Formats: sequence, structure tokens, C-alpha cells
Amino acid sequence: QHTVLLEVPNRDEILLAFEDIERDRPNCDQDFNDVVFYVTADPADAFDREDLPETPPTKDDRDGVPDAEDDEPDDPTIATYEYGPAKDQFGTLAYEDLWPGQGDYDFNDLVVDYTLRFARHADGTLTRLDGRFVVKAIGAAFVNGFALEAPVPAASVASVSGQRLSQNLFTMANNGTEAGRTRAVIPVFDAAQEILSDPATFFANTEAGQPYVPPTDTIAIGVAFAPRIPAADSRALSVTWLNPFLVSNQERGREVHLPDLPPTEGADLALFNTSEDESDVEAGLTYKTWNGLPWALHFVGGFVYPFEEVDITRAYPRFKPWAESGGVVDADWYTNPDYRVDPYLYRP
Repeated sequence: QHTVLLEVPNRDEILLAFEDIERDRPNCDQDFNDVVFYVTADPADAFDREDLPETPPTKDDRDGVPDAEDDEPDDPTIATYEYGPAKDQFGTLAYEDLWPGQGDYDFNDLVVDYTLRFARHADGTLTRLDGRFVVKAIGAAFVNGFALEAPVPAASVASVSGQRLSQNLFTMANNGTEAGRTRAVIPVFDAAQEILSDPATFFANTEAGQPYVPPTDTIAIGVAFAPRIPAADSRALSVTWLNPFLVSNQERGREVHLPDLPPTEGADLALFNTSEDESDVEAGLTYKTWNGLPWALHFVGGFVYPFEEVDITRAYPRFKPWAESGGVVDADWYTNPDYRVDPYLYRP
């Protein structure tokens, strides 16, 4: 015998397994796992199961996924995790806070590292989000806030934990989202200087000659969804799906987003197309100058940002061609050692 046929209880499946070495040979391991199939039929009762033995029972936390294949074997609401940018890896967000003006264009007004974990139910729906955020640098005289907008109804958020809010920048609903918004706006913190500060200066980790301040304060955000978010509405999960944005100088309407991501309902639309901004909000072309220069940047890995008041186009000469081309040319503008001017870059 070189095959076994077993009934899988409660799953309307038959397990068909093969041993591929002649069983009287000494090198045959007799494990019958050389090829294993699950076989289904429609209708399920087309199988004659009367004489079939059953597979051994598998442990399951009642979500339909065997515990051995379950990322949370003790939690029936979570079966799998997805990560952004990757498991145990941080991405970086860097902002220029003087939008719609370019300011000094050094992209160190707020530098935040992040890592995200999205939890899915066995049916593919999104049940929870966990995010960790670390403020790495503050090169701003403004006191800035930071938030996320998820493309889901605000009412679908059951609760939010871990936020650092003290300035009344955001008007909050009971579920931890910003009140009065159709989509879920999730404030993370409203005063960056309360997360990272240098007692000798208003800035932190941007100035030459000042001591490095280790960013030891991690903000851990937990967002529970109820009802769960359908899989069709939560594909391609990433930080850009969450639309992270800076709120400048405690002015709620002065939002700074990544290029071509939309403002929230709380944004002051009168600021668009003033100063250096050349947005077309209805067309989805936002937060860029006339020649495509942005006010916010996203890096899957780390980013060595410029010193205070050093224009990023001086520190990274290929940045401008990259931005003006819409990212088509010089994609390695910040990773290629030949494309950066190290004396202009802040390193601890």
C-alpha cells in the first residue's frame, strides 16, 4: 500500500497522502507525506465516507484555522497578520511643516519611524491595527501633531489605545477617533516636543554641536475595528493606506500629507494653491509645488535627513530630478553614496 485516504472531520474534505519509495526498501521512511492532497467534491456527500478513518483532531481556537497555521492560536478573532513595511522592520516619514510655503526645505521638522501590524480574521476581514511610532527628530519651532486617516467609516472603530494627546488640537469622539469625521481620523500625538525634547534647545537631533537625544519613547497605538473591515476595503495594507499626516503649529486645518494623498475633512482647503502649493485636490494631485516637489516623504527603510536649515536639494542633489520626474528617474537618490553630500547630513 502506497496511499492512505482519510476523512477530515467537519471540513467536507478527504485527505489523500502518498509514500513514494518502495516500502520494503530500508531507505523508505514510511511517513506517507511525500505528496499530500486535500480533495473536495461538490456536492460534498458525493464521497462515500462510510469506511474511511478520520484524521487526528487538530487544535483550533474556534476560528476555523488550525492552531498550527494560526498567527494567534488563542484568539478566535485573529488568524493572520500582515505587516508594514515588514515584520520587525521600521519605515520612516519625514515632513516639512511650513506648507503651503517651502520653508527651509530640510525635511527634518518631524521625522517619525513607524512599524505596523494588521490583524485579519479567518474570513479575511480586518479586525485590528497595531502601530508603533518613534519620533526621531524635531527641527521645528512649531509644536506639531501627527495623525492617521484610515479609509474606513469612523463608526467602524470600536476603540483606540495608546494615544498621546494633551493640547486639545483634536476634538475627540468616545471611540478614540476625531469627532465629526466621516472617515476614521486617528490622532497619534498632538505635541511632538512632549515625545522628544532637548533641554538645551527647542530642536532635537537636527543641529550640529548639540548632543544627540536618544528617541526612547515609543508610542504604541492599538485600533480595534467593529464591525470588522471587509477584505475588499482593506487590500494593499500599508502606511499610505492609513494616510499619515502632520498638523502644523497647532492649527488643525493646516495638514501636511504625502504627495497625492487626500486631505481630511478637517483640512483648510483655502490653503491650497497659495504660496508654493500647486495642488489640484479634485484630481488627486496634492501637496506638491508646480514642479512636483513634495512636503512629506516616505521611506520603506531609514533616511539620513539633512542638518537644520540645509535644503534637501543641497544634501541630495538627485532629489530634485527624482521629484520633478514623479519618481521615474534617480530612484536611488538617497541610497546611492554618490548622490549624497555627507557633510550636510545629520548622523548621531
